[in-house]
Amino acid sequence: MGGLNQLDLINSGIAVMLLLAGLTVGWLGRQVAPSRQHQFAFVTILLLVISALPQLRLPLVAPGIIFSLGMMLFALHLSAYFSGTPHNTAKLYTVILFLSALVLVQLAHPVFQELSLGRFVVMGGAWGLLLELEQIVSSRPYQHNTKEKIVLWTWGLTALLGLVYPGIQILADLLFLALLLLHLELRWPKLTLPAPLAALYAILFVWHVHFIIPVAHRAIASLTTIQDLVAPQFLIVVFLTLLLLLRSARTTSLVKKYFYFYISQ
Repeated sequence: MGGLNQLDLINSGIAVMLLLAGLTVGWLGRQVAPSRQHQFAFVTILLLVISALPQLRLPLVAPGIIFSLGMMLFALHLSAYFSGTPHNTAKLYTVILFLSALVLVQLAHPVFQELSLGRFVVMGGAWGLLLELEQIVSSRPYQHNTKEKIVLWTWGLTALLGLVYPGIQILADLLFLALLLLHLELRWPKLTLPAPLAALYAILFVWHVHFIIPVAHRAIASLTTIQDLVAPQFLIVVFLTLLLLLRSARTTSLVKKYFYFYISQ
């Protein structure tokens, strides 16, 4: 998979910068009164905008630019949504910066893009930070469901087996997407899903899909003739799209309705 010569210095530098910024915000948050910690929202938004600027040097529109701007809008939305509440703390913005840094690591080296285990390491860390962020903004305790644990362990094992059997790598990625949707329904039942978190779920969902499309293409191309595969693959896509559209139509939550409609596209 190559060595340091394949290291993307721009994205590596951005990830390190955001990581150090998160550590700094976390340290400063312990020195600042809780009533003033909401000011870290502005710092976080500014840092995420700055993180997109070096990527403008790349020849094409890099996914990292879109991700950084998406996380900036998420931080802006989150700060407004929880304005004046005890949830709007430095710890919240520390997690956002850590999450942004970790996800951008996926652009730093091909091993995090081409191997299911590499994608598992990045998105597994993002999953842990997502849970931490949810804990900060929610006063309701949450115990992980057995279904979630089964999908989580199966995802990890499948990602590991993907090193030996490349044909099943796509399954690991689909399990992560399933875990996101399952957790969303179990963690935020009925009408309780905060709108900013729905945006974060959508960002992570679309980001991961962006990286598994080439994997799926290679898997399909290596199996057999196009005539044998077009129909089954097409039917799977149609089935999943209709399933998401049906869920969008049936849910009573306006936030979830738009979320499912968005990812179905």
